[in-house]
Order: sequence, then C-alpha cells, then structure tokens
Amino acid sequence: MRTFVLCLVAAIAAASAGCSSDHKSTPAPSKPAPAPGTSAPVCTIRDHDRDALIVSTAPGVECTSTDGELHLRGRDGYVELWLVRGARSVQDGVARVPEVIKSEFTGFTATQRESITVAGAPAVRMMGKGAEADDSDPGTADVVVFTAGGRVFVACTHAESMSESARRMMMSVVQTAKAP
Repeated sequence: MRTFVLCLVAAIAAASAGCSSDHKSTPAPSKPAPAPGTSAPVCTIRDHDRDALIVSTAPGVECTSTDGELHLRGRDGYVELWLVRGARSVQDGVARVPEVIKSEFTGFTATQRESITVAGAPAVRMMGKGAEADDSDPGTADVVVFTAGGRVFVACTHAESMSESARRMMMSVVQTAKAP
C-alpha cells in the first residue's frame, strides 16, 4: 500500500509540473560546454531555431543566449553579441551599430575605426563614446562588426571606464567566431 501511495503522489507531481500553459521561460545563464577536442567552452547564437554563430570563451565565462543575441559575463567584463538580421555586409552592420547596441549602449559615436579580420573575412572595429543604457552614465564602447556564414554580427563591450581586460575578452571571443 505504501508503494502505491508513493507512486500515486509521484505521478500527480509529475503530471502537474508541466501544466502551466502561460509560462514563458527566460533564458538562464549557462556554463558553456567545452568545444569538441578542446577544453575551451563554446556558446552559440541562435537565429530562431537554428545555430547562427559559435564562439569559444575562457573557462568561468557565463553565457546567456536569446534569439539573435548572446550575452557573456566573466571576471574581465561583459561581451554582447547580436545577429544583425537583414544586413548583407559589414558596411550594412556598421551603419546599424547605434540601433543594434542601444539596449546596452546609447548614442554611440565612433572616435576610432580600424579594419581587422574575423572568421577569415574583413571586419571593422570601432571604439567610441556614448552612454550606458541602464543609467545614462557617459561611457566608452568597443564594437566589432563581422560576418560568418553569410550573416552579419556585432560584438560590443562597454563601460563607464573601459578596462583593457574587457577589450581583450571581447577580442578573444570574436577571434574564435565561426559559422556552425
């Protein structure tokens, strides 16, 4: 009888656990899985239901992925990556940077610009000024616009007082970018 009661309680608990029809989950931070054959953790940006970009991170970096975005947090700072839907080139992405990054950094104006290579293709790195979106405090941002797998992406790190370790973190992540 005791076994029957325990089984009945377990069955009721299991059945009621998935009954909420209005529940919308928010992405939880996750510890990235190591890349096959390496010890470097990887994170993925998804475009709807498909992988769009894969990046490797340092151990201990927490990544949160939402549709078209990837948010990385580590001891050296934060890095945000976005898929720029509808952009056809790096120059398209450069023109859209202020709009793309406005959830994190507003009023971006580039003060420096350089050509670099990411994922084997030409890319643009811009550093500039603006304001942090959360509190409107003046700050600086380091932004990279690049392509991978025929898609355009923007990576950004920003702060009121930008640290070199945050810039290095972003560049180390961006330099691992590859199409799935």
